[in-house]
Amino acid sequence: MLDFSFIVEVNNPFTAMVILFQAGGWVAFAMLGLWMVKQSWLNWRQSIWEKSIQYVLLAVDIPKENEQTPKALEYFFDHLTGFDKNPNLQEKYIEGFMPTRVTLELVSIGGYVQFLIHTPVKFRDLVEAALYAEYPDAELTEVEDYINGVPKPDDFATSHPAKGWKFWGSEIAFYRPNPYPIRTYVEFEHMLTRELKDPMASILEMLGRMGPDEQVWIQWVMQTAPRDWQEESKQLVKKLIGENTNKKSGAFFLDIPQQVLQGSVESITASVIDPMDFTTHDSVDSNTQKNRLMQMTPGEIGIVQAIERKAAKAAFKVRGRMCYFAKEHAFSKARGVSGVYGALKQFNTNHMNGFAPPPKSKTEAWYVLANYRTRQRMRMLLAGYRSRSNWAGHKSMILNTEELASIWHFPDLSVKAQLVQKTMSKKSSPPTSTPFEGSFQTVQPIDASQEKTAGRKSSAPENLPLT
Repeated sequence: MLDFSFIVEVNNPFTAMVILFQAGGWVAFAMLGLWMVKQSWLNWRQSIWEKSIQYVLLAVDIPKENEQTPKALEYFFDHLTGFDKNPNLQEKYIEGFMPTRVTLELVSIGGYVQFLIHTPVKFRDLVEAALYAEYPDAELTEVEDYINGVPKPDDFATSHPAKGWKFWGSEIAFYRPNPYPIRTYVEFEHMLTRELKDPMASILEMLGRMGPDEQVWIQWVMQTAPRDWQEESKQLVKKLIGENTNKKSGAFFLDIPQQVLQGSVESITASVIDPMDFTTHDSVDSNTQKNRLMQMTPGEIGIVQAIERKAAKAAFKVRGRMCYFAKEHAFSKARGVSGVYGALKQFNTNHMNGFAPPPKSKTEAWYVLANYRTRQRMRMLLAGYRSRSNWAGHKSMILNTEELASIWHFPDLSVKAQLVQKTMSKKSSPPTSTPFEGSFQTVQPIDASQEKTAGRKSSAPENLPLT
């Protein structure tokens, strides 16, 4: 018999909490306290680690006659997976190790469009080598940060417009779970001619239409994805094809009651139902699951194949942001916001995934304290953009290398965007016979008496009979 003598009628909530605490509730409070201490410690150590990292902003001038497809950028991102590292306990909890982040940016300042890469200084050589390997004629130049040309976040927290500037921005996120892929550059190729209808064309065209008092910033902050990110894709595929997706509980103390309840139900029903019935039902369910794949429509099979294809490639954890700045007289939400998001919707599909601004990340609010809430959203979004934060804001996305190469790649010859910065001339390697100081030993002149023996042997006469 269980003893329930500790249960008494209590009218005071405070007394009830004390009784629950004494009856074992203190364990939950202790676990919660330990978790909070652990997170506070990690945040402190990681902030110290982050302050010790120096970054550099590199402007990429693309080749004027670029003939490379986005596949080259896919190889570039494969190279960047070298950042991946599994830290030990000392690196994680003492040194505050954080995964390396690299930011891909595409900005238009007064209609002048530039590709940018923001990377830690210690990994600059890796980034440059990976890019030059795919684009030998590109040029990487260290530049000053463009974000200093507009008001700071605190300026938008006090007034809007701030110093004559108006601002609209939001984060860029998936509208479906991570395993579902977006439309990639492969689907923009003609099936017969293999001609690529470059999706970057409309994005660059919209950015090139910005006026002299307008700026548009698009940012993709990326770090290597967790090593178990494919597990969600596997579970989703099993669910779509009808396989059993029951997962074990992560906490042992939560799994025990479930097992006890399941065993009790089986014991009770076993005395009423013939055990053979369970076998029959199980076999029917098993056959139904196996036949589910054969009953799927071509569209459903295509979704499963796309999910598995995405999971088969290396991936990054990505946060996207978009900002539009303009002077009061030049501000046009239709051009700077709707136009850019309309270009990004090329990658959206109704049956799989796509990009959309999370409602709470938009720099606009309605009804209660609308002006105050709008300014706070502006301040938070702009602060996250300026710091290239990989944790502030909406939930991150998982993009594989093919998806990244689709949304950020250099245009090919078919794109006629005039204000995209390009290299003016094609680089060429020096002739192999060009002497360099200190590279070769001094050649001694040949003496005239030795000229006959030192000369190259002549070939055999043409009329020499061959055996």
